[in-house]
Amino acid sequence: MTGLMEEARSPEEVAGVLAHEIQHVLKRHVVKRLVQESGWRTWFSVFIGGGDLSGVVLGAGSLMQLSYGRAQESEADREGAHLLREAGLSVRPLADFFERLSSREGADAKVPAFISTHPESLGRAKELAKLAATPSSIPLRPLTLDWVAVQKTLK
Repeated sequence: MTGLMEEARSPEEVAGVLAHEIQHVLKRHVVKRLVQESGWRTWFSVFIGGGDLSGVVLGAGSLMQLSYGRAQESEADREGAHLLREAGLSVRPLADFFERLSSREGADAKVPAFISTHPESLGRAKELAKLAATPSSIPLRPLTLDWVAVQKTLK
């Protein structure tokens, strides 16, 4: 959490990331991922008949459970944006956050996009920017918080 608070340029960016994470909980992404992985493990265990190799592979499968899939990440982005709008907050700061994140990924991206568990940040930023450009029926209002003072308390 401290990393997010230090990285964010505004309280609205923090709210955007939290809205995204809240959607993972509301959509029960962890539970769905566990069910999906346990099904895979059962079939694999039946196929190879247990033993030492199955333990290693199943352990690796446990590590896979720790992340959400690309579809779940995209859903959390969309629904998080909706949650922000309902709270009267702009979606633009969340798009800005992902855009900044994408500039850091650049050459450091070691995992090819097609096997990554997360959609690429630039694509996410573009989708969120489209949502931010959509007119809102709820008047948007910024959070009134001295962000500089908040960030000073972290150091």
